[in-house]
Amino acid sequence: MEQTPGTSKDNSTGSSGDNSTGSSGDNSPRISKGSSIYKIPEGKMIKVSLTMKDNTIEEIRITGDFFAHPEDSIEKMENMLMGTQFSNIANDINHFIEDNGIQLVGINGDGIVHAIGSAVKNSI
Repeated sequence: MEQTPGTSKDNSTGSSGDNSTGSSGDNSPRISKGSSIYKIPEGKMIKVSLTMKDNTIEEIRITGDFFAHPEDSIEKMENMLMGTQFSNIANDINHFIEDNGIQLVGINGDGIVHAIGSAVKNSI
């Protein structure tokens, strides 16, 4: 779904995927999948697909029509986020961008955090 900047205060869309939980009454981890599309106001689009295990990111894929330099920085960020508790991602992403001298064009760390948060929310 494409949105025109300024048409909504929250430009997020998303859908939940195949949610599955352990049997009622057991201690099986909750595994869920979610995705989101977030259009940065006056910027580019970020798409996130992820798999959560309880409150931990098991798999994540960040794509969109933005640019990042060095070119492999988003893949490295995805790898860094795997195994991370959702509650820690804002700090982790912003430090990762700063510590690695990543240049983002059309998006920013807060936009990435917002897109991931929407995907997590859609996975519930």
